[in-house]
Amino acid sequence: METGEIDPGVDVEAMIDLINGVYYYQLVVRAASEDPAATRERVRNAVRLVFEGAARRD
Repeated sequence: METGEIDPGVDVEAMIDLINGVYYYQLVVRAASEDPAATRERVRNAVRLVFEGAARRD
């Protein structure tokens, strides 16, 4: 928010919950038994989506 990249109206706590939820889901539900590279890519994509959703749009 300080650099203007994230919209000031974004609930940062909700963003943190979403990102933590992605990791938790991968660990508990998917049991991280799949291909580790695929798991990392899924998490990376999910985190990217969270940040794109929070991006400031002028």
